[in-house]
Amino acid sequence: MFSFEYPYVLLLLVLVVVCVVFCKEKKRAIYFPHTELLTSLVKSKQILLNTLRVLILGLLVVGLSSPIKTEQIILDNTKGYEISLILDASGSMLRFDKFKIVKEIMVDFISKRKTDKLALSVFADFAYTVVPLTYDKESVIKMLDNIEIGVAGRRKTALYEALFL
Repeated sequence: MFSFEYPYVLLLLVLVVVCVVFCKEKKRAIYFPHTELLTSLVKSKQILLNTLRVLILGLLVVGLSSPIKTEQIILDNTKGYEISLILDASGSMLRFDKFKIVKEIMVDFISKRKTDKLALSVFADFAYTVVPLTYDKESVIKMLDNIEIGVAGRRKTALYEALFL
């Protein structure tokens, strides 16, 4: 369903229509000996240009009204848990493709959690929260795909700090 953040801006569409009907453009003089050849070309191009102007102004007004797509999400968390996933992104995960394997396992785990809230934290030299607790599994997976080794440092492993996020 669509709604508008500023619906009163759509009243400017009335102004656009009034201007199209009543505001006539000055005709330009054409200095050409055989104008009957040009009149058919000029009229078709003029109709196209006027249509494009009205379309552009109309879309500009709709854009200014800030359209918003709203969806109603009904979540039933009667049986769900709140789970925080913690990922080691230090340099030690480079060996044997451990980081890639862990990310694949996490994506598989996330996709199986239907009614749970999930959070994602990363640690290495320091720890930080990538995604706070959310029902939106797609955003957690998308953020997990964007994480690379070294995003939180490369040398140390601040697991203790990550556990207290």
